[in-house]
Amino acid sequence: MESSPLCAFFNSSNELWRSLYDLNPAQANVFFTGLKKCSIDVAKAANIAKLGQLACLYPVDANLLEDSSRNKLLELLKNCKGDVKNVYQKLTKSMNVMSFNASQLGELGDAAAGLGMKQLASLSKEAVVGSLSTLSKIEGFSKSQKEALLKAAGVADIISKGNVASLGKLASALDSSALGSIPAAALATAFADSSFAASTAAMEPLQKKSLVLSFLKTKSADEALSILPPALITEMTTKKLQEASALSTELLGKMPWNKGQALVVMAKAFSNLKTTEDFKKLGRAAQGITCEQITGMAVDSLEALSASDSLSRDQIRCASTAYFKTAKSFTTITSDEISKIPSNYLLYLKSFKDVEAVPTANCTFVVSVFAKAEHRLLGKSSKRREEVLNYIKTCMSFNSTDKLTANQVNQLGNVLCMFGPAEIDKLSNNNLKEAVDQLRGCGKFEGDVKASLRTKIIDTYGAFETWTFDTVNELQTLASLFNESEINKLSASVDLKETLKSILSQVKEPEGFVPADVNFTPDVTSLKSSFGKIVINLFFKVSRRKRALTCSGITIPTKDLILELGSSSSALTVDQLGCLSNDTFKETVDILGDITAFPMEKLTALKTVALMAYPTPTNNDIAGLKRITVAFTAAEINTYFATPNIDALAAIGKYQDWSSDATVAATAKQIVENFLKSNASNTLLSKDLLALGYLLCAFTPEQIAAVSAAEYSSAASNIGKLKCSLPVLTALKNKAVEAFGAPSAWTTVQMQDIGTLTAALTSAEFSAISKEKMSYITPEAVSLIPPAVFQTLTIDQLRFLGTENLAAVSSQQKASLDTTKALALNENSGATVTPTSAPLTSASASLACESPLAAAIALALTLLALSH
Repeated sequence: MESSPLCAFFNSSNELWRSLYDLNPAQANVFFTGLKKCSIDVAKAANIAKLGQLACLYPVDANLLEDSSRNKLLELLKNCKGDVKNVYQKLTKSMNVMSFNASQLGELGDAAAGLGMKQLASLSKEAVVGSLSTLSKIEGFSKSQKEALLKAAGVADIISKGNVASLGKLASALDSSALGSIPAAALATAFADSSFAASTAAMEPLQKKSLVLSFLKTKSADEALSILPPALITEMTTKKLQEASALSTELLGKMPWNKGQALVVMAKAFSNLKTTEDFKKLGRAAQGITCEQITGMAVDSLEALSASDSLSRDQIRCASTAYFKTAKSFTTITSDEISKIPSNYLLYLKSFKDVEAVPTANCTFVVSVFAKAEHRLLGKSSKRREEVLNYIKTCMSFNSTDKLTANQVNQLGNVLCMFGPAEIDKLSNNNLKEAVDQLRGCGKFEGDVKASLRTKIIDTYGAFETWTFDTVNELQTLASLFNESEINKLSASVDLKETLKSILSQVKEPEGFVPADVNFTPDVTSLKSSFGKIVINLFFKVSRRKRALTCSGITIPTKDLILELGSSSSALTVDQLGCLSNDTFKETVDILGDITAFPMEKLTALKTVALMAYPTPTNNDIAGLKRITVAFTAAEINTYFATPNIDALAAIGKYQDWSSDATVAATAKQIVENFLKSNASNTLLSKDLLALGYLLCAFTPEQIAAVSAAEYSSAASNIGKLKCSLPVLTALKNKAVEAFGAPSAWTTVQMQDIGTLTAALTSAEFSAISKEKMSYITPEAVSLIPPAVFQTLTIDQLRFLGTENLAAVSSQQKASLDTTKALALNENSGATVTPTSAPLTSASASLACESPLAAAIALALTLLALSH
C-alpha cells in the first residue's frame, strides 16, 4: 500500500488538502483510513503539518499527541471554516490550565472554547483578565463557559472601572442588573467595539431591554438608532420610536424592525422614498408600508417593492391591485409585458378571469411567471391554487401529468408545489426525478398529497430497504414524508448520519405563531429521531471508544455524545438521561435545558440528575436548567427556588409549558408567589414584566390589576405574544385599556403591540373597532376569538379582516357565520369562492383545527361572552 496514489500524493503535495473546505466527516474518514493503510502516522507533527483541511476533522485521540503535534494541530485548526469545537475539546481535555498565566491562556486562542467547566473554574483571575483581549473575541463559548470566565475575571470590578467593552462577546452572559448599571456614555463606547456589539445578538430579551432602558435614560431616540447595535432595536418601544426624526434609507434597511415598529418608521419616512433603489433597500421596514401608501405608488416602485421578502400577503394583495389598475388590458398584452409582471402580484390578481383573457399564443409566458411565484403566499386551502393549476393544464394542453415531458416538468417550477394527489399519481418515475429538486423546496406535504408522493417516491426509488444515503441525500426534506420506523430500516452509517445532519440544519422552525394553513415548514420529527439513534449507535459502536459504565444495565451518554447530538438528544431514553453523571450534566446543561421535544418523563429524569448535580441550587443554576424546571413540583420550588431573581425567571419563563398544563401551572403559581414576596406587583418594571414571559400567565387578575399601566405599555409588544387562561387574558386586556384607552381609540401600531389580548374583547368592544383596523389584529389573536364573538363581527369588519388573518380563522369560527358573512370573509382570499355547507375533508379539517390550548381559551372566552 506504500505505493498507492494516496500515499504518494500525501507525501508530495500539500495544496489539495488545504483546499478541501467542504469535506464532511464521512469523506475525511475515508482519507484517514487510507493514510493508515499507507502506514502514515498522522499523530506525528510532520504529518499533521500536511493535513490542511483534513485537520478540521481530526479523529485521533488527542491524549496520544505530543506537545509539538498538538501545537501544530492547533495552528491548522485556525484555518477551519466549520465548527471544530469538538476537536478543541479533545485537544484540551487533559490540559492542566490551573497554572496557566495570561500569556499561556491567550495562546490557546479559539481552542479555549474546548475547555471544560472544571478547567475554566480553576483559572486564576489574573490569567483571565490578562487574556481578555483574546477570550473576548472567541465565538465558540457556551453561555455557561462565558459565565465561568466572567466569574473568574471579577466582572463587577471591570464594569465599575468603565472597561465593559473589554468583555467583548462574553458580555452576552452578563445579568440584567449588571447590564442595567452601565451608564449610557460607557455603553456608547462599548458598542463601538465590534465584539461587544456582536454579543447583543446572543442576549435574551431581558438583557436587551436592560441595555436599552439604561441607554435611553440620557440619550434620545435618534442617538439610540445611530449607536445601538441592530439586535437591540426590537426592544425600543413604538412610543419612543415615534420621537425619532433621522430615518435614512440606509438605517431603515439594516434594522430588524417588528411589525409595530415598521409601521411607525414608515409613517415617518415613506415620503422620503424617491427611487426604486430606496424601495429595494427597505428590508424589514417594508412590512410597515400601508395599503393606502401602496395604492399611491408608481409602477416602477411597485415593481421594486415586489422583490421584498418582508411583505405580508395583505400587502402583496394590495400591491397587486395597484399594479394592475394601470396595466395594459390582458386581451392585448404582449409576451414582453407578461414577462415583466412581478410573479407574486399575478398570484394575487383580483379576478382570475383577467388571466384567462390572455391570448392563447402568449399563455406560456404566463405559465413562466406563475412558475416563479412563491406558492407559500397562498394558503393550502386557497382555491387560487386550483385556478392556477387548471389554467396551466389548459395552456400546456395536458389533462393528465403522464403526458408531460421532462422539459415541461422543469418549466413548471413552483407550480409543482400546487399539484394534488391526481397530478402526482400520474407523474412518470423519470419525471418525478426531474421534479425532485423543486418538490423538496415546497415544504410540508399533508393528507392525500403526502400519501401520493410517498407512494410515487417508493415506485421511483425502490423499496425502502434498498435505499442508500445517496438516495436520502437526493430526496433531502422529502425523506421526512416517511416515518421513523421506515427510516430506521436504512443501514446506519457515518454517511447517512452526515446526510441527515445536513438536511436537519437546513430546516428552521418559524418564529412566533404561524397558522396551519400557511405553515409550510417540513415536519422533520422522524428524521431528527432517526438521526439521534444513528448517532447513539455509531458512537458506542466505534471500537476505539470505550463503552461507558452502566447504570443498572444502561449505557450512559457521555459529554461528547450529547454535544454531537445537540437538540437530537431527545432520542436518549429516560433511563439514559437519568444515569447522566453530575459532571456530564453540568457540561451539557446548555443543550439539555433548551430541548423542546423532551416529554415530561424525560424532563423529570433530568430534574432528578440536576438536583444531584446542584444539591443547593443557586438562581444561576436554576436559570441554566431552563425548560427542565417545568418538571419541578410546587413543593420542590419552595425548597430549591424560594427566592427567585428576575434573570432566573427570564431564563425559564419563555416556555409555553407554564400555561398549557394544570400541574405545571400550579408550579408556575408557586414560582410567582415566591417572586412577589419581595417584588410587589405595583413595583414591577417593564423589563420585569417582559422577563416573566409565560409565568405572567400564573398571575391572578388582582395581581395584574396592580401592575403599572405605564410599565405594561413599555412591555406590551412582548406580553402581546402570550396565550394565557381566560381570567388572565381578560385582566391583561383591561390593563391595555387602562394604558391605551378604549379599544375604539387603539391605533394600528397599538393593536400590533396589544396582540393576543385583543381576543378578550367583548362583542360590544369589537363593534367599536373600525373596519380599516381589522387587518391589524394579529393572526394569533384572531385564532383565539371565541366563535360567539366572532360571529358578531360585521360584514365590513370580516371583509377587511385581511389575508393573513383569514389563514388563522378556525373551522369553528367559520361555522358560526351565516352565508353572507362567510362570503365577506372569503373576500380576503386569493380567489373569489362561494362557500358551501359541505363537510370538510379530512385533510382540510386537520388544517383548520387549532391547538388544544387555543381551543380551550376560545371556549372560555365564548362562555364569558355569553354571560354578558
